[in-house]
Amino acid sequence: MNPESTFKFFDLHIGKEGEDYIVGRQDTGVYISLPEPGVEAINFLREGKSLKEAEAFLSEKYGEEITLKGLVEDFIECGFIKSVDGVVLEQVHELKEYHFTWVKKSHVKWLFSKITVGLQIVFIVSGVFLLFYKGYIPMYSDLFFHPWYTVVGGVTFVCAWLLVFKHEFYHLLAAKNYGVEGQFSFSHRLYFVVAETDLTNVWSLPKRQRYVVYFAGLLTDFFFMALCFWLRFLADSGVINLSGFGYALVKGLILMQLTQILWQFLFFMKTDIYYVIVTMFRTTDLLADTHRYIKEKLHQYFNVFSKQDLSLISERERKVIKYYSAFYLLGSCATMVVFLFYLLPITVEFLAGSLEGVLHGAFAEKTDGLVFISILIVYLGLLGRALQKRE
Repeated sequence: MNPESTFKFFDLHIGKEGEDYIVGRQDTGVYISLPEPGVEAINFLREGKSLKEAEAFLSEKYGEEITLKGLVEDFIECGFIKSVDGVVLEQVHELKEYHFTWVKKSHVKWLFSKITVGLQIVFIVSGVFLLFYKGYIPMYSDLFFHPWYTVVGGVTFVCAWLLVFKHEFYHLLAAKNYGVEGQFSFSHRLYFVVAETDLTNVWSLPKRQRYVVYFAGLLTDFFFMALCFWLRFLADSGVINLSGFGYALVKGLILMQLTQILWQFLFFMKTDIYYVIVTMFRTTDLLADTHRYIKEKLHQYFNVFSKQDLSLISERERKVIKYYSAFYLLGSCATMVVFLFYLLPITVEFLAGSLEGVLHGAFAEKTDGLVFISILIVYLGLLGRALQKRE
């Protein structure tokens, strides 16, 4: 690359985002934020002008010397430039393989119409009313919907993953409503395996539409939980007949869904609510910056952790981080509450019941307990391996 070099770009999305612009490729899912001069440089170079001509144009316009070599190198690294002086570049970013491409906007448009969303919200409100009117507060004991722990564990595993798929699939449908494709993948949060929908291309959408995509998963979660509340109410009223196992399973499903909803409010992880906040306040790396901010405060007041460099964080973003750190800590406290009042009692009861069955139960109870303990040992082994790899 030299001052006389010319460049050929791939098709790029360029959309205004506050004072800056979001620029990226939808086929690779790579997006960056640029100020207006950066976008002007792209447009000038796309016209076939040389690097030297673009620098001269921008320097004259802004009254100061502007060099573009570093910026162009960033464009190459991001995969925005196809060729330099006619020489095709090797691309480092793979093209994305999207899932459910046969589902089109015309198939899902009705799901996200104002009428449909409004009806869903009304139904959710009715479910919240039943929650308090009938006292349907989920208890950790609701998960034990069958006397055999192996059955509980197996059914819970299947149902929980179906609920996760429902949540992620609704994100995908919301994105498709705006013409954006996505793909499913598996990742991890803390030491839990999670499913997630890669919707990087939502950065090509206006803010309002992005909010719809981010909230879509929670909308279907609350809708499903409201449906379960109504099933309990109708069964209690004698309108429908649920078997003992069916009624207990509905209560268990409510607890599973509530846990997944609370998960989205763990502000120390990149959940749906996190991306809503990032979009709302236009922050670049909110989670990592919050980590540094909290460590800096702990260093100042308690002399723990090393001193953190916050000089690269703008004053505007620093104000956002200051308030977000409070939610971060609240999310951490909420996690402890869920652990102490739900996860820990459930685990203790599972383990105690399994050991009781192995030591004093009949053949069926012994088998049930041994199977569950074996599953627990395998999980602990995987957890230990994850911790070892983390180190």
